Amino acid sequence: MSPTWESIQDDDQELQHDTDTTEFLEIDPDDKTQMRIRRVRRKMHLRPWEKARRILLFALLAVILTAGVTLLMMLVFNGGKAVTADLNEAPITPDPIQKSPSNGNPENSIPISLTRNERDHCLEMIHAFAAAKTPEEQLALVTHPEITGERIKNSAIHPNNERYSEIIDTNKVKLKSGNYAILLAVRIGKLDQQRYFAFIQSSKDDIKMHWEVSFGYQPMPLDTFKSSRPATAQQFRAKLRNGDFFANDFEDQDRWHCVEIYYPGSPNFFIYGYIDRETLFGEKLIARLDSSQDSIPGLPAVEKNLTVIASLRFPQNPASNNQVEVIDIQSYSWFE
Repeated sequence: MSPTWESIQDDDQELQHDTDTTEFLEIDPDDKTQMRIRRVRRKMHLRPWEKARRILLFALLAVILTAGVTLLMMLVFNGGKAVTADLNEAPITPDPIQKSPSNGNPENSIPISLTRNERDHCLEMIHAFAAAKTPEEQLALVTHPEITGERIKNSAIHPNNERYSEIIDTNKVKLKSGNYAILLAVRIGKLDQQRYFAFIQSSKDDIKMHWEVSFGYQPMPLDTFKSSRPATAQQFRAKLRNGDFFANDFEDQDRWHCVEIYYPGSPNFFIYGYIDRETLFGEKLIARLDSSQDSIPGLPAVEKNLTVIASLRFPQNPASNNQVEVIDIQSYSWFE
Protein backbone atom coordinates (compact mmCIF):
# COMPACT_ATOMS: atom_id res chain seq x y z
CA MET A 1 0.00 0.00 0.00
CA SER A 2 1.23 3.47 -0.76
CA PRO A 3 0.53 6.34 1.64
CA THR A 4 -2.24 8.50 0.24
CA TRP A 5 -1.32 11.64 2.15
CA GLU A 6 2.44 11.70 1.31
CA SER A 7 3.39 14.93 -0.45
CA ILE A 8 5.60 15.04 -3.47
CA GLN A 9 9.16 16.25 -2.69
CA ASP A 10 11.92 17.56 -4.87
CA ASP A 11 15.34 16.00 -5.15
CA ASP A 12 17.06 18.45 -2.73
CA GLN A 13 14.56 17.81 0.00
CA GLU A 14 14.91 14.06 -0.44
CA LEU A 15 18.67 14.37 -0.17
CA GLN A 16 18.37 16.48 2.95
CA HIS A 17 16.02 13.97 4.56
CA ASP A 18 18.43 11.15 3.70
CA THR A 19 21.24 12.90 5.59
CA ASP A 20 19.36 14.46 8.50
CA THR A 21 16.38 12.19 9.18
CA THR A 22 15.32 8.56 9.37
CA GLU A 23 12.07 7.53 7.62
CA PHE A 24 9.93 4.48 8.34
CA LEU A 25 6.31 3.36 7.60
CA GLU A 26 3.71 2.97 10.27
CA ILE A 27 -0.02 2.07 10.25
CA ASP A 28 -2.38 4.94 10.76
CA PRO A 29 -4.00 4.26 14.16
CA ASP A 30 -7.25 5.87 12.96
CA ASP A 31 -7.45 3.86 9.77
CA LYS A 32 -5.83 0.43 9.72
CA THR A 33 -6.04 0.31 5.94
CA GLN A 34 -3.75 3.28 5.58
CA MET A 35 -0.05 3.72 6.20
CA ARG A 36 1.97 6.83 6.69
CA ILE A 37 5.63 7.85 6.57
CA ARG A 38 7.16 8.96 9.86
CA ARG A 39 10.40 10.92 9.85
CA VAL A 40 12.68 11.19 12.90
CA ARG A 41 15.66 13.63 12.96
CA ARG A 42 18.86 11.82 13.71
CA LYS A 43 21.30 13.05 16.38
CA MET A 44 24.36 14.65 14.80
CA HIS A 45 27.78 13.20 15.62
CA LEU A 46 30.59 15.78 15.05
CA ARG A 47 34.05 14.79 14.05
CA PRO A 48 36.89 15.71 16.50
CA TRP A 49 38.14 18.63 14.39
CA GLU A 50 34.58 19.97 14.14
CA LYS A 51 34.21 19.83 17.93
CA ALA A 52 37.52 21.65 18.38
CA ARG A 53 36.49 24.37 15.92
CA ARG A 54 33.18 24.85 17.72
CA ILE A 55 34.93 25.11 21.12
CA LEU A 56 37.40 27.69 19.80
CA LEU A 57 34.59 29.72 18.28
CA PHE A 58 32.63 29.85 21.54
CA ALA A 59 35.80 30.69 23.51
CA LEU A 60 36.60 33.58 21.13
CA LEU A 61 33.08 34.94 21.48
CA ALA A 62 33.37 34.76 25.30
CA VAL A 63 36.68 36.68 25.26
CA ILE A 64 35.25 39.39 23.00
CA LEU A 65 32.16 39.75 25.19
CA THR A 66 34.24 39.96 28.39
CA ALA A 67 36.57 42.58 26.90
CA GLY A 68 33.63 44.65 25.72
CA VAL A 69 31.97 44.61 29.14
CA THR A 70 35.28 45.52 30.85
CA LEU A 71 35.89 48.45 28.48
CA LEU A 72 32.36 49.72 29.02
CA MET A 73 32.81 49.64 32.81
CA MET A 74 36.12 51.51 32.56
CA LEU A 75 34.55 54.23 30.46
CA VAL A 76 31.62 54.57 32.86
CA PHE A 77 33.66 54.74 36.07
CA ASN A 78 36.46 56.91 34.64
CA GLY A 79 34.16 59.36 32.96
CA GLY A 80 35.50 58.51 29.54
CA LYS A 81 38.95 59.85 30.36
CA ALA A 82 42.06 58.11 29.11
CA VAL A 83 45.65 58.37 30.30
CA THR A 84 48.31 58.76 27.66
CA ALA A 85 52.01 58.14 28.02
CA ASP A 86 54.93 59.55 26.08
CA LEU A 87 56.77 56.50 24.82
CA ASN A 88 59.85 58.61 24.13
CA GLU A 89 60.38 59.51 27.78
CA ALA A 90 63.04 57.66 29.74
CA PRO A 91 61.51 55.48 32.49
CA ILE A 92 63.66 56.78 35.35
CA THR A 93 63.02 58.61 38.59
CA PRO A 94 66.19 60.64 39.12
CA ASP A 95 67.05 62.72 42.17
CA PRO A 96 66.44 66.35 41.16
CA ILE A 97 69.06 69.02 41.68
CA GLN A 98 66.26 71.55 41.59
CA LYS A 99 62.55 71.05 41.13
CA SER A 100 60.60 72.39 38.20
CA PRO A 101 59.18 75.83 39.05
CA SER A 102 55.53 76.61 38.63
CA ASN A 103 54.36 78.53 35.62
CA GLY A 104 53.20 82.09 35.27
CA ASN A 105 49.83 81.54 36.90
CA PRO A 106 50.12 78.33 38.96
CA GLU A 107 46.54 78.44 40.17
CA ASN A 108 45.04 78.38 36.67
CA SER A 109 47.68 76.73 34.53
CA ILE A 110 46.85 74.64 31.47
CA PRO A 111 49.80 72.67 30.07
CA ILE A 112 50.37 73.02 26.35
CA SER A 113 51.87 70.44 24.04
CA LEU A 114 55.56 70.90 23.27
CA THR A 115 56.61 69.99 19.73
CA ARG A 116 59.61 67.83 18.87
CA ASN A 117 61.30 70.76 17.10
CA GLU A 118 60.92 72.94 20.18
CA ARG A 119 62.41 70.22 22.39
CA ASP A 120 65.37 69.75 20.07
CA HIS A 121 65.94 73.49 19.76
CA CYS A 122 65.97 73.95 23.55
CA LEU A 123 68.39 71.04 24.01
CA GLU A 124 70.71 72.54 21.39
CA MET A 125 70.66 75.84 23.30
CA ILE A 126 71.53 74.03 26.55
CA HIS A 127 74.51 72.35 24.89
CA ALA A 128 75.58 75.64 23.32
CA PHE A 129 75.35 77.46 26.65
CA ALA A 130 77.43 74.79 28.41
CA ALA A 131 80.05 74.91 25.66
CA ALA A 132 80.21 78.72 25.43
CA LYS A 133 83.71 80.13 25.93
CA THR A 134 82.84 83.82 26.25
CA PRO A 135 80.08 85.83 27.97
CA GLU A 136 78.97 87.10 24.56
CA GLU A 137 78.21 83.55 23.42
CA GLN A 138 76.13 82.96 26.53
CA LEU A 139 74.25 86.26 26.30
CA ALA A 140 73.12 85.43 22.77
CA LEU A 141 71.11 82.56 24.24
CA VAL A 142 69.38 84.21 27.24
CA THR A 143 66.40 86.50 27.83
CA HIS A 144 67.05 90.13 28.79
CA PRO A 145 70.80 89.99 28.14
CA GLU A 146 71.18 93.60 29.28
CA ILE A 147 70.13 92.49 32.79
CA THR A 148 71.30 88.89 32.83
CA GLY A 149 74.78 89.77 31.56
CA GLU A 150 75.84 91.51 34.78
CA ARG A 151 74.25 88.77 36.87
CA ILE A 152 76.20 86.05 35.07
CA LYS A 153 79.47 87.98 35.48
CA ASN A 154 78.93 88.50 39.21
CA SER A 155 77.68 85.01 39.93
CA ALA A 156 79.50 81.73 40.33
CA ILE A 157 76.43 79.53 40.42
CA HIS A 158 76.83 78.07 36.93
CA PRO A 159 78.44 74.62 37.22
CA ASN A 160 80.92 74.59 34.36
CA ASN A 161 81.64 70.88 34.78
CA GLU A 162 78.06 69.75 34.09
CA ARG A 163 77.26 68.08 30.79
CA TYR A 164 73.70 67.40 29.73
CA SER A 165 72.42 64.46 27.70
CA GLU A 166 68.74 63.67 27.18
CA ILE A 167 65.45 65.35 28.05
CA ILE A 168 63.54 63.48 30.74
CA ASP A 169 60.43 65.61 31.20
CA THR A 170 58.83 68.67 29.59
CA ASN A 171 56.16 71.23 30.29
CA LYS A 172 54.90 74.31 28.48
CA VAL A 173 52.44 76.89 29.81
CA LYS A 174 51.11 80.22 28.68
CA LEU A 175 51.96 83.30 30.73
CA LYS A 176 49.79 86.33 31.34
CA SER A 177 51.94 88.35 28.94
CA GLY A 178 51.01 86.01 26.08
CA ASN A 179 54.47 84.44 25.97
CA TYR A 180 55.11 80.81 26.85
CA ALA A 181 57.30 79.29 29.53
CA ILE A 182 59.02 76.04 28.56
CA LEU A 183 60.43 73.83 31.32
CA LEU A 184 62.76 70.94 30.59
CA ALA A 185 64.19 68.35 32.95
CA VAL A 186 67.53 67.30 31.44
CA ARG A 187 69.68 64.40 32.54
CA ILE A 188 73.15 65.35 33.74
CA GLY A 189 75.56 63.18 31.79
CA LYS A 190 74.80 59.51 32.44
CA LEU A 191 73.80 60.08 36.07
CA ASP A 192 70.37 59.59 37.60
CA GLN A 193 70.28 63.32 38.29
CA GLN A 194 68.63 66.14 36.43
CA ARG A 195 68.61 69.90 36.14
CA TYR A 196 65.56 71.93 35.19
CA PHE A 197 66.01 74.55 32.50
CA ALA A 198 63.53 77.31 31.79
CA PHE A 199 62.94 79.08 28.47
CA ILE A 200 60.73 81.96 27.35
CA GLN A 201 59.08 81.67 23.94
CA SER A 202 57.80 84.96 22.56
CA SER A 203 57.11 83.60 19.06
CA LYS A 204 57.41 80.32 17.19
CA ASP A 205 61.08 80.84 16.35
CA ASP A 206 62.12 83.08 19.25
CA ILE A 207 63.07 80.94 22.26
CA LYS A 208 65.57 82.15 24.85
CA MET A 209 66.88 80.60 28.05
CA HIS A 210 65.70 82.08 31.35
CA TRP A 211 69.04 81.93 33.11
CA GLU A 212 67.82 83.15 36.52
CA VAL A 213 65.24 80.38 36.89
CA SER A 214 67.45 77.71 35.33
CA PHE A 215 70.25 78.26 37.83
CA GLY A 216 68.32 79.55 40.86
CA TYR A 217 69.70 83.10 40.84
CA GLN A 218 68.86 85.42 43.76
CA PRO A 219 69.83 89.14 43.84
CA MET A 220 71.14 88.54 47.36
CA PRO A 221 72.18 85.01 48.37
CA LEU A 222 70.14 83.76 51.29
CA ASP A 223 73.25 83.15 53.42
CA THR A 224 74.25 86.80 52.97
CA PHE A 225 70.70 87.89 53.78
CA LYS A 226 70.72 85.88 57.03
CA SER A 227 74.12 87.08 58.15
CA SER A 228 73.52 90.78 57.44
CA ARG A 229 69.85 90.82 58.59
CA PRO A 230 68.85 93.94 56.64
CA ALA A 231 65.75 95.88 57.68
CA THR A 232 65.27 96.98 54.06
CA ALA A 233 63.32 94.60 51.85
CA GLN A 234 65.12 92.17 49.55
CA GLN A 235 63.51 90.21 46.76
CA PHE A 236 63.69 86.42 46.53
CA ARG A 237 62.43 83.97 43.96
CA ALA A 238 60.96 81.19 46.13
CA LYS A 239 57.93 79.17 47.12
CA LEU A 240 55.57 79.71 50.06
CA ARG A 241 53.59 77.16 52.05
CA ASN A 242 51.80 77.37 55.39
CA GLY A 243 53.93 76.94 58.51
CA ASP A 244 53.38 76.77 62.27
CA PHE A 245 56.49 78.19 63.97
CA PHE A 246 55.80 81.20 66.23
CA ALA A 247 58.57 82.63 68.42
CA ASN A 248 60.68 85.70 69.21
CA ASP A 249 59.45 88.75 67.26
CA PHE A 250 56.58 86.77 65.73
CA GLU A 251 55.04 84.81 68.60
CA ASP A 252 51.65 86.56 68.40
CA GLN A 253 49.56 84.07 66.37
CA ASP A 254 46.57 86.41 66.34
CA ARG A 255 48.54 88.95 64.33
CA TRP A 256 50.97 86.87 62.29
CA HIS A 257 50.42 84.07 59.79
CA CYS A 258 53.47 81.82 59.41
CA VAL A 259 54.77 80.50 56.08
CA GLU A 260 57.78 78.43 55.12
CA ILE A 261 59.88 80.02 52.38
CA TYR A 262 61.95 77.56 50.38
CA TYR A 263 63.51 76.88 46.99
CA PRO A 264 62.82 73.44 45.46
CA GLY A 265 65.88 71.23 45.24
CA SER A 266 67.98 73.48 47.50
CA PRO A 267 67.75 72.09 51.06
CA ASN A 268 69.85 74.95 52.45
CA PHE A 269 67.41 77.56 51.16
CA PHE A 270 64.85 77.80 53.95
CA ILE A 271 63.54 80.59 56.16
CA TYR A 272 60.32 81.36 58.07
CA GLY A 273 58.18 84.24 56.85
CA TYR A 274 55.35 86.05 58.62
CA ILE A 275 52.36 87.80 57.07
CA ASP A 276 50.56 90.58 58.95
CA ARG A 277 46.91 89.56 59.26
CA GLU A 278 45.88 93.18 59.97
CA THR A 279 46.82 94.42 56.47
CA LEU A 280 44.84 94.10 53.24
CA PHE A 281 47.90 92.60 51.56
CA GLY A 282 48.11 90.00 54.32
CA GLU A 283 44.44 89.05 54.02
CA LYS A 284 44.72 88.47 50.26
CA LEU A 285 47.94 86.46 50.51
CA ILE A 286 46.59 84.26 53.32
CA ALA A 287 43.46 83.61 51.24
CA ARG A 288 45.64 82.40 48.37
CA LEU A 289 47.33 79.94 50.73
CA ASP A 290 44.02 78.51 51.94
CA SER A 291 43.91 74.97 50.54
CA SER A 292 40.30 74.37 51.63
CA GLN A 293 39.02 76.39 48.65
CA ASP A 294 40.44 73.84 46.22
CA SER A 295 39.72 70.70 48.23
CA ILE A 296 37.38 67.96 47.03
CA PRO A 297 34.50 67.13 49.41
CA GLY A 298 35.20 63.94 51.32
CA LEU A 299 38.98 64.07 50.70
CA PRO A 300 41.66 65.67 52.90
CA ALA A 301 42.94 69.07 51.80
CA VAL A 302 46.16 69.01 49.79
CA GLU A 303 49.02 71.27 50.90
CA LYS A 304 49.10 74.41 48.78
CA ASN A 305 52.17 76.35 47.77
CA LEU A 306 52.67 79.56 45.84
CA THR A 307 55.43 80.37 43.38
CA VAL A 308 56.39 83.99 44.00
CA ILE A 309 58.97 86.72 43.89
CA ALA A 310 58.62 87.96 47.47
CA SER A 311 59.95 91.01 49.30
CA LEU A 312 61.36 90.04 52.72
CA ARG A 313 62.88 92.04 55.55
CA PHE A 314 64.11 91.53 59.09
CA PRO A 315 62.55 93.44 61.99
CA GLN A 316 64.60 95.99 63.85
CA ASN A 317 67.10 94.27 66.16
CA PRO A 318 65.94 90.79 65.19
CA ALA A 319 66.18 88.01 67.75
CA SER A 320 66.67 85.36 65.06
CA ASN A 321 68.34 85.13 61.67
CA ASN A 322 65.69 82.73 60.36
CA GLN A 323 62.49 84.78 60.79
CA VAL A 324 61.46 87.60 58.45
CA GLU A 325 58.39 89.59 57.53
CA VAL A 326 56.77 89.16 54.11
CA ILE A 327 55.86 92.69 53.14
CA ASP A 328 55.01 92.32 49.45
CA ILE A 329 54.71 89.93 46.52
CA GLN A 330 56.19 91.41 43.37
CA SER A 331 54.90 88.59 41.18
CA TYR A 332 53.10 85.27 41.46
CA SER A 333 55.44 83.95 38.80
CA TRP A 334 59.15 83.36 38.36
CA PHE A 335 59.03 84.66 34.82
CA GLU A 336 57.19 87.98 34.90
